[in-house]
Amino acid sequence: MSSEMPEFGSRLKRIRAIWSLHRRGVRFVDPDNTYIDTSVTIGEGTIIYPNVYIYENSKIGKNCTIKQGSEIKDSKIGDNSEIGPYTTIEHSRIAHSVSVNHGAHLYRVVVNPFAKIAHAQIVRSFIGKRCTVLHNCYIGDARILRDCNISAGVVFCNYDGVEKQEISLEPEVFVGSGTMIIAPCSIGRSSYIAAGSIISKDVPPKSLVVARGQKHKHETPLGMLIRRHEGIEIKENSVTKDDEGWHLNK
Repeated sequence: MSSEMPEFGSRLKRIRAIWSLHRRGVRFVDPDNTYIDTSVTIGEGTIIYPNVYIYENSKIGKNCTIKQGSEIKDSKIGDNSEIGPYTTIEHSRIAHSVSVNHGAHLYRVVVNPFAKIAHAQIVRSFIGKRCTVLHNCYIGDARILRDCNISAGVVFCNYDGVEKQEISLEPEVFVGSGTMIIAPCSIGRSSYIAAGSIISKDVPPKSLVVARGQKHKHETPLGMLIRRHEGIEIKENSVTKDDEGWHLNK
């Protein structure tokens, strides 16, 4: 929940606002334990679960599900989206057919259709179509384009102690679990970042990068372990190693 206490007026005023929405086709599981101010608009067919807070001119589309314990402040949620449980969304714009679940916290974020977010904190970022950001990730000051997958425990290191800088992912990037990406940084289209990597420099398109500590050695060609992607068949001896890790040969 945000640190500022929202104003919902008297209990009678709050109940009137809820019943006004109810008459327009919004369904409330437990109206007595739902908190919605009079500036909020909610579309027909949406279901609101208990202990939900929606306020400050937020707009919820049609046929959405807002699950228990969620807070939506000054945000727009598109049709057919699912929010919660225990999700906080502030000053953000969520497109249609998006799921933001299980304790996610979004602040000043734009999320495009069919994206899936859960167990993640995302601030000041753009999330493209069909992206997945799951399992205890932190993303800050990022531009992530369509069809990217951010695996468990990924951290975008956007703050250098003085200022925040941007990280950019082009379409169809796969980021493996436990990776740290240090800003400023750009990862090219259709690249694979292996689990546990630390990325501090730009990655060219269609690259395989394994950038771990000096104690990690990978002498076996990794191309044998990677599926076909973007029409390129990965064969033995098609990867090379430099100071930054393993890369696909062009």
